[in-house]
Amino acid sequence: MTAEIQNQPLQTAAAEKKRLLSAEKETALTQAILFTVLAYLPPYLLIPIFQLNAGTTASQLSMLLVAFSPMLANILTRCITKDRSTKHFLMPGKGHGHHTLLYYALALLPMLACTLGALLSLYVAAGAESFRNALNILWAADKALPLNRTITATTFLQTALYCIPLCFIYFGEEYGWRGYLTPRLMQLMPKPVAIIVSGIIWGAWHAPLTAQGHNFGKDYPFFPWLGILIMCGFCILVGGYFSYLQEKTNSVFPACIAHAMNNNITGTVLGLLAAAAPVLTEKNQARVFVIAMLPMAVVGVIFTVLLLLPNAAKRT
Repeated sequence: MTAEIQNQPLQTAAAEKKRLLSAEKETALTQAILFTVLAYLPPYLLIPIFQLNAGTTASQLSMLLVAFSPMLANILTRCITKDRSTKHFLMPGKGHGHHTLLYYALALLPMLACTLGALLSLYVAAGAESFRNALNILWAADKALPLNRTITATTFLQTALYCIPLCFIYFGEEYGWRGYLTPRLMQLMPKPVAIIVSGIIWGAWHAPLTAQGHNFGKDYPFFPWLGILIMCGFCILVGGYFSYLQEKTNSVFPACIAHAMNNNITGTVLGLLAAAAPVLTEKNQARVFVIAMLPMAVVGVIFTVLLLLPNAAKRT
């Protein structure tokens, strides 16, 4: 009897802890669902409507709203659910000392991976001869030529530098996906599953754009479903890389830089290559972009594994 009386406070404490954990998970689930609905509303409502008036001021403003919809969903979800969490992931590397610079350097990896992807795309799509000719044209020493090494290098560097102020736009996404949704999902499920689920949600968020031919065009089998599926798979992998940067720095800003690089370097390099090798524009757009995405997908795999390694160590 005495032992039972002594154990009763421990049992009560354990039951209370279990109840609190259950309540936290229920709250996190509500927040994740509400966030997703709010983030999805602008792209799914505005993109089909304003696509009919493409190029107008209203259309451009709607796309800006879409870009910031995850950020707005974060803010609105916090307000509606009275979320008092102080984890906003806004400090640029707080608490990580000199290692912060390393992680910001890793955020520049898309500059290399996307360039490699564009070059690989030209090589596979147009052949070795077109590839060599394009490089010779782009790296010609004669400044009198319309394309030369000065123009190539300047265009590339301008795009890379332009990605820094563009972080403001990609903050609209990263403050939502990595700054809110993914951490909430990690409260509900194991980290590997949370990365997959957040990647699918992020990829499907792009579906209205994919259905309009963004990135992959419209000339591919099972349009637009195959494009949406590829986008979800890519977002799972790249999302793991962005989550690695966010988790290691306690900040969404390195992910903003990587996101800006990922979305702009490929297009710039492909544009330069297409100017030097017009045959590239005649190739299937979906095939060109899928090949160009491969190096970034590999980066995503590597950093997703690194992100999950602590989990693997705990299990063993």
